[in-house]
Amino acid sequence: MDNIQKTIESLSGGTMFKKYMPEKSIGFGILLFACPLICWFIFLLHLHIVLLFIALIVTLLFLWIWFGTFYQVNDEYFMYQSGPFRKKIPINRIVRINRNVRSWVGMRPALLFEYLQIRYNKYDDVFIAPKNEEGFIADLITLNPEITVD
Repeated sequence: MDNIQKTIESLSGGTMFKKYMPEKSIGFGILLFACPLICWFIFLLHLHIVLLFIALIVTLLFLWIWFGTFYQVNDEYFMYQSGPFRKKIPINRIVRINRNVRSWVGMRPALLFEYLQIRYNKYDDVFIAPKNEEGFIADLITLNPEITVD
């Protein structure tokens, strides 16, 4: 099965369902795992059970984010999940997609420093980084031709 995109076509209704895996950068991974490493270092300095618990929780959370980030598109919704963070956005609410955006504000279920900004509703944004960026954008425009791409 293709690593970049998994597609399932339903035989009964012809419903589209596509899953996009995220693009990951080593630099972002180093930053992401710096926090758990610091927690383990503090635990090893003090050897306290509470610090062990905190180090385990932080490590598991960051592993979940690194390995549990993906994006899905079906006929009605765009959905993202990044560890415990997830949301469904109606495709008819998406108004714009901006490419190569860098921002430190907003929800960023992306594992890169540059990503797509998806603007929906009037002032809401989400920042994502699918491996197959062109296919992802094409699928959204197919489902909602009113989306503008910058």
